[in-house]
Amino acid sequence: MEFTGPPARTGPAAEALAASVSQCGGCRRPLPGASARQARPSSELLLRTTEIANLGRARRWVAATTLLVELQRGRLRADCAIRNAALSALERGGRWERALGLASDSEDCGLARDLVADSAAISACEKGVRWQQALVVFAAMRLRRAEPSRLTYNAAATACDRGQEWRKTLGLAGELQQSGLEADVVTCSAAVSACGGCELWVPALLLLAAGRLRRLGPNTVTCNAALSACEKGQQWVPALRILGGMREEALEPDTITYNAVGSACGKCRRWPEAFILFQELLRRRLQPDAISCNAVASACEKGRRWALALALLGEMRQRWLLPNCVTCSSVISACEKCRLWEWALEVFRVMKRSSVLPNLITYNAVLCACEKSKRWDLVEDLVGEMQMRILEPDAVTYSTTILACSKAEKWERALAVIHQMGQRHHEPDTVLYNAAISACEKGGQWEAAMALLQEMHKLRMQADVITYNGAISAMEKGQQWRPALVLLEEMRHSVVHADEVTWIAAMSACSVGQKWAAVLDLLGCLGSLRPRPTAVACAAAVCACDAVRRTLPARWLLRELHAVGLHGLSACVHARNNAPHPPPIGGSPAKK
Repeated sequence: MEFTGPPARTGPAAEALAASVSQCGGCRRPLPGASARQARPSSELLLRTTEIANLGRARRWVAATTLLVELQRGRLRADCAIRNAALSALERGGRWERALGLASDSEDCGLARDLVADSAAISACEKGVRWQQALVVFAAMRLRRAEPSRLTYNAAATACDRGQEWRKTLGLAGELQQSGLEADVVTCSAAVSACGGCELWVPALLLLAAGRLRRLGPNTVTCNAALSACEKGQQWVPALRILGGMREEALEPDTITYNAVGSACGKCRRWPEAFILFQELLRRRLQPDAISCNAVASACEKGRRWALALALLGEMRQRWLLPNCVTCSSVISACEKCRLWEWALEVFRVMKRSSVLPNLITYNAVLCACEKSKRWDLVEDLVGEMQMRILEPDAVTYSTTILACSKAEKWERALAVIHQMGQRHHEPDTVLYNAAISACEKGGQWEAAMALLQEMHKLRMQADVITYNGAISAMEKGQQWRPALVLLEEMRHSVVHADEVTWIAAMSACSVGQKWAAVLDLLGCLGSLRPRPTAVACAAAVCACDAVRRTLPARWLLRELHAVGLHGLSACVHARNNAPHPPPIGGSPAKK
């Protein structure tokens, strides 16, 4: 074990006791005025001790230490009993620093440390979440060869548990049993809770089962600790079994119980169970809290149950429960996954009217809802609102904005956002580059699309078939057939395999450039990859040949269309090729 050093010695109670004890020579000679000791019987010391103990039980540690300070002015001789009573008062008040100081100073002045003093000091450290100091006191006991009691072991184990030191907690529980002491429900609860805090749900369940076999009588706190382990480990079935075991053992579940089981079900997308548990909590007349509502909202969000999520908000309003940011974010996300951007925005507005400040997760959920609904104007407004609130966007914010730009053909904005990501140390991935290239393609910006592709190569980012398809389509719209063929050749020498969309995009680029021979070559390459060219590919080739009046290749393509069974499309294309060409503008109509 590693320790942080000796405990601090602070507090007026410790100084008062040290002063009063030092005046009498380390408790080896009476206080000044000891000639009148017979006038003050020992019953007064017992009375003061009882008074300090009563103040400690009432958690009035300030009054208890103030009474101890009066010993400095009086003629009573401090003993271990009154010291322990003051330590107990400080322990109940969670004043670990003063407790350690009082225990240490009294020892320096001749009052021996006993088991009660050490247990109180360790328990004070436990309440103050100071597991290191608790182990210091525990190690000092071992050096004095003092035998810790079960209470001492439990206090030290609980302190380590609250400090999320599960190995030390389990080690102390094992030492307790090796010392011949019997573990009790507190020991079991500390061990189970330590496993729960570190997502060790299997050891937590084993310890809970062992406690039941040894008839330690696990209480609600112990079961809640095991449920917390199941919740963190996303184990909803064991959580429901523990809840069933509590009913069989006549243990009353509390709000914490239902929160843990509901959260476990919510994380595993078991929204029916989470909603039933919430209804059971209400039937038992237990008061739901924010965690209860968050568990149900999260379950509805993962299960895409937007109607139940909205009903939950109504239930909370009827019970005068104010939803917090987590609740509203889950409800908004449930609406977003079902593409209900109007409801998402309405919950967002109600949230702000209720003085609930949205966080980054909330904004991202609303942004996703607007992006899926192609509401670019709302995306811009929300991003501006985030900037006014000085909320730092994350990768989700940037990606949603770029996807919205792509759908709205806002290629300039997409380029600005993707470069802003690099400046903010957020690395854009292939999906975001694909969205930006798609925005450039829709805007007819083939040069910007090519620049993005080159930027991906510089960053050693692996482009996929969607990347190349978007770039080649941008070349086609920009009537750049040569760069389109260069990109296609680049694909053929890489690990990215061109699909039918790639070939058709390249053929369309060559068709726009009236390169019918290149179109037929591409069609031949496509035919070598599959038994027959598809109808779309043949139609694209027919259009290319028709544009330059190449009838022979067009007739061959018509036969291919007929062979693949597309008689209707073949007839349409044949009629188009055999139709008389319209006269030039200002000319005479064709003679019949």
